[in-house]
Amino acid sequence: MWSWLWMGAAVAAEPVVCFQPLGRHEPYLVQAAARGVRVVYGFPVQLLPATDFPTSAWTPARKRWRADHLLDWLAQTRPEACSMVVGLTSEDISTTKGPHDDWGVFGLAQIKGRSAMVSSFRLREGARPQQSRLRRVVKITNHEVGHVLGLRHGGALGCPMNDALGRVQTVDRMSGLLCELPRLQIRDWWQVTLPELDSFPWDEFPTR
Repeated sequence: MWSWLWMGAAVAAEPVVCFQPLGRHEPYLVQAAARGVRVVYGFPVQLLPATDFPTSAWTPARKRWRADHLLDWLAQTRPEACSMVVGLTSEDISTTKGPHDDWGVFGLAQIKGRSAMVSSFRLREGARPQQSRLRRVVKITNHEVGHVLGLRHGGALGCPMNDALGRVQTVDRMSGLLCELPRLQIRDWWQVTLPELDSFPWDEFPTR
């Protein structure tokens, strides 16, 4: 039985990951991100209708969206059937990090929460061919889903739960598959069996 620790109480729910396209987005990247979750975690996924950003998340000084505000909004507006919601956009998102009040990020998530946010905006850097950006979006999505499941940063070189530190080169080095320790943690915490894969099936992901 799937169990979520929510507001201090265990709540039984099906592990359904819903994807919420926000603002400007590329549908093929949304579909790839959803498929990537199915490959790595084996969870059912649902694509929600695209919608606009909540205007309260806009930061006019830097012309981008506050990811932390979006996490709260996604969690609050989450359909009942969704165990978690992953927002996806091609627009820039940011959060407060250390001394930086408005730090641009690839993604952000509520650890053991209900929501995650992924942006392809900063994943375009040096992305040739187009497949490179698709892979980055898939990897970052699975990274953020891992956080929602309770995983923290860390792992050997190439593990997807490493902190990218804002560098696409770190994302490119990720294999796409969970390393052994986070696999065991998810199995023990959530009583689920994850797919067994020797390598990530990138050839099954179209560029468009």
